[in-house]
Amino acid sequence: LLASADKFEIDIEGTGAHAAFPDQGIDPILIASHIVVALQSIVARNTDPLESVVVTVSQINAGTAFNIIPQTAKLIGTVRALNPDVRAHTLERIVHISTHVAEGLGGRAEVHIDPNGFPVTFNDTQATQMVQTIATETLKNDIELAETPPIMGSEDFAFYAQHVPAAFFFLGLKPPHQNTYPSVHQSDFDFADGAIPYGIKMHVEIARNFARTWPT
Repeated sequence: LLASADKFEIDIEGTGAHAAFPDQGIDPILIASHIVVALQSIVARNTDPLESVVVTVSQINAGTAFNIIPQTAKLIGTVRALNPDVRAHTLERIVHISTHVAEGLGGRAEVHIDPNGFPVTFNDTQATQMVQTIATETLKNDIELAETPPIMGSEDFAFYAQHVPAAFFFLGLKPPHQNTYPSVHQSDFDFADGAIPYGIKMHVEIARNFARTWPT
């Protein structure tokens, strides 16, 4: 249902120099730029087109002055994947590409993968059917059930699903009169308080049903 999530950091080292004399240094910003572009080849050329993976560089940090080529640069980003094997392969490619691109341009790159990444979220069939039944019986005409296709967002709920049968579900916030609604990371997102009672009802009934019927 949800993708894995990994954070990577790439520390790039070149040789500082005056901006007017770039030939006297090794520009880590140039190296970083080439790495950002090269990483996109992982999705386009190193991954089965029928698989889903995202490689996003979300931070570029370097330099302190307009007239100085810095000594170092840093890239930070995330990898999302729906297949654990694709996840592992993508992280390996990030290390390989980054180090070799940097070496080819005369610098050095060191890749750090956060060991606390989130795994892929898998819903258990029986648990999911239970949640669907409870939603229909509890909320009746107040809801519209919709099957959610896999998305590249991630949740640490996935750790629970690795140990017990689990079902992750979304509680919709979009008012009936609106066709679209901002997502949680958008600046104009505003939580719809009217959804809270429905969420409470769902969790209460799930807990009651689990205690009453789920096999031990």
